[in-house]
Amino acid sequence: MAHTLAEAQDEVAALVQQYRTNLNAYRAPGYKEAHARQHLIDPLLIALGWDVHIDFTNAADKAAHDRMVKLVDTMLQLYPRLAAAQAAHDRDLIQRQIDATDKQIDALMYRLYGLTDDEIKIVEGR
Repeated sequence: MAHTLAEAQDEVAALVQQYRTNLNAYRAPGYKEAHARQHLIDPLLIALGWDVHIDFTNAADKAAHDRMVKLVDTMLQLYPRLAAAQAAHDRDLIQRQIDATDKQIDALMYRLYGLTDDEIKIVEGR
């Protein structure tokens, strides 16, 4: 777990590189949400110092988890479509969908972890 902002940034950068290096494996039909959570999502949250354990007996925790899974699945479907898009219009449309989904993921994460506006500004580098 990262203890400083610089360590967290290094861990996140390493996860991004891992994603890029293994992109084909992550896009493979057999790659499931549980794998994404184990290889990418949990390590990201841990790097940010967040508790990744979800109480599935709590309806609100389970609903938030399910929403996050759906958003991550959406992202995993959009990136291959973006790479395959031929027309600029199609690429722009898919990129806007990616950006909107990314904002939804961010908002859900901020809400799940009760971040204040000041903490959100730090996370977003503002």
